[in-house]
Amino acid sequence: MSRLLLQTPSVIQAEDIPRREAAAEVHVESSLIAQYVRILLCVQAAFCGGVRLMVIGSQPSVIVGIVASAWLCWRVVYAVRRRWFFPLITVACTLLVGGAFMSRGTSRAVIAHGPFSETVLLTMLGLLLCRDLADFAIGLRRTLQVPQTRARMSALLMRDGLRILLWGTLGAVMVWSLAVPLVQEAIYQQSLDATDPQRAMDRMTLPQNILFNFSEAVTGLWFLVVGSCVGSFLNVVIYRVPAGISVVASASHCPVCRTEIAWRDNLPLIGWLKLQGRCRSCQTPISSRYPSVELTVGLLFLLLYFVELISGGTNLPGRSPNHYAGVLWILFYTKWDLLGLYLFHCFVLCAVFAWTMMRRDGHVVPVKAAVITIGLAVTATLIWPHLLPWANGEANLWRPGNNALHLFVDIAGRLLSGMIVGGLTGWLVSRLCGLPFQLATWLLIGIAFGWQAAVGIGVLCAAASVLWTLADMLPTGTGTIASTGAGRETTAGVAQGTSVHSTANGLLATTTAIAPRHWLLPVIVLIHHCLWRQLTVTVGGAM
Repeated sequence: MSRLLLQTPSVIQAEDIPRREAAAEVHVESSLIAQYVRILLCVQAAFCGGVRLMVIGSQPSVIVGIVASAWLCWRVVYAVRRRWFFPLITVACTLLVGGAFMSRGTSRAVIAHGPFSETVLLTMLGLLLCRDLADFAIGLRRTLQVPQTRARMSALLMRDGLRILLWGTLGAVMVWSLAVPLVQEAIYQQSLDATDPQRAMDRMTLPQNILFNFSEAVTGLWFLVVGSCVGSFLNVVIYRVPAGISVVASASHCPVCRTEIAWRDNLPLIGWLKLQGRCRSCQTPISSRYPSVELTVGLLFLLLYFVELISGGTNLPGRSPNHYAGVLWILFYTKWDLLGLYLFHCFVLCAVFAWTMMRRDGHVVPVKAAVITIGLAVTATLIWPHLLPWANGEANLWRPGNNALHLFVDIAGRLLSGMIVGGLTGWLVSRLCGLPFQLATWLLIGIAFGWQAAVGIGVLCAAASVLWTLADMLPTGTGTIASTGAGRETTAGVAQGTSVHSTANGLLATTTAIAPRHWLLPVIVLIHHCLWRQLTVTVGGAM
C-alpha cells in the first residue's frame, strides 16, 4: 500500500503531461502574434497562387506553385487534427516547387523574382514543414507515452528485433544494388543521352552497374558495423567519463550484479536484441539508449561514407573533388588523404555527439576529457596539415622544399583563430538564441573545421532558432478553441489545473523547451558538414 501511495503522485503527473502540453499549445495558438502570423501567411500564399493563375496560360508548369499555395492556405486557415501524411504532402510540394525553381523554366518576372517568387513560396513551405515535423514528433511522443503502446512496441522489438534487423539490412542492400541501378537505367533510356554513342560507350552496362552498387552496399555495411562498434565504445565513455571511471582499466560489466559482460553479449545491436534488453545474470532491464547510440553512430559513419568518402570529397571546400570517385577508386585504390579526412571528421562528430549526450544527462563535460580530445585534434592537424580546411586552394603538405617554420606558424595561426572565433561564436549563439553553451564543442569545431565554419554553424543555429520560433506560431493541428461557454469552461479548467501544479509544471516546461535544443547544435554541425562546399559557394567564401 505504501509503495502504491509513493507512486501515485508520479502517475498523476505523467497522466497530466498531455493536458499541460495541450494547454501550452492552446496558449501559443491563441496569442495575438500567432494570429497575425497566420493571417500574413494566408494572404501571402493566396496572392502567390493568384499571380500564378494569371500566367498559367503561358506557363503551364506554374501549376505546382498553385497547388502548393492552396495547400498552405488550407493548412493555415483550417487547423485540423494531426495526420501522419501532412509532412509528406508538404515535402512533396517543397520538392515540386524547388524543382521548378532549379529548372529556371519560368520567364515571367512576376513569379521569377519579387514577393511572389518560388523563393518566398519555398520559405513559407519550409516554415510549414517545421510545424508539421514538430507536430509529428509531439504526436509520436504522446503515443509512446501510452503504456499499452509502449508495451506492444517493446514486445514486438524483443520478439522480432533480430529478424527486423536482418531483413532490414538485406532489404537496404538489395534496394541499393538492384532498385537504384534499374531506376537509373530507366531514366537513361528515356533521356537524349541514350542516342549519343559517345556517352553509351563511356557508361557502365546494367549488370556492371548492379555489381558496382552491390560492392558499394557491402562496403557501406562494413562501415555501418564499424560505426556501431564505435558507438558501443561511446556508450562506455558517456557513462564512465563524467563519473571519473577509467574507460580502459575494467571490462564492461552489469552495474547491478557486477557480472562481466561476455563478448558475444557485447555485440552492437545484436547483443541487446538477443538478450531481449536484460542482463543475462540478474535479468535487470538494460536501457534502450545503448542500442540507440550504437545505431546513431553507425548511421553517422554510413552517411559520411556516402557524402564525403566515396563521393570523392564533393562536400569539402578548398579541395578539388576526386575525378574518379566511387568505392573502387577511393577505397580499393586507396586515396589516403581523403580517407584521413573521413576518419578525422568522424572523430570530431563523435566527440560532439558524446559531449551532447553528457550534457543531456545533466553532466558537465570533464575538463580532462575535453583537453585530451582537443589535444588529439590539434596533434593530428600538426602532423597531417591537409586535415585543415584551407580557403585558398590545396593545403601545403610537408615537402622538403617548404619552410617548416613558416608552415608551422601558419597552422598554429589557423588553429588559434579557429579556437577564438569558435568560442566567441558559441557564446553569442547561446546568449542570443537561448541554447546551452558548450565551450569544448565550439573550440573543437573551430579547430577541426576552421573559424569560417564556426561562424557558418553559428549563423545556421540562429536561423534554426528563428524558424523554430516562427514554426511554433503556425497552427498546431489540435483544433480551434470553442467559443461556447463549455469551451471557455474547458480552457479555464485546464488553466486552473495548470496553476495547481505551477512549480512542477514550470520544471517540466523548462525541460521540454530545453531538452530538444540540446540536439540542435550537433544536428546543425552535421548538416553544415554535408553541405559544406555548397554553402561555401552560396556565400562566396569559405564557411
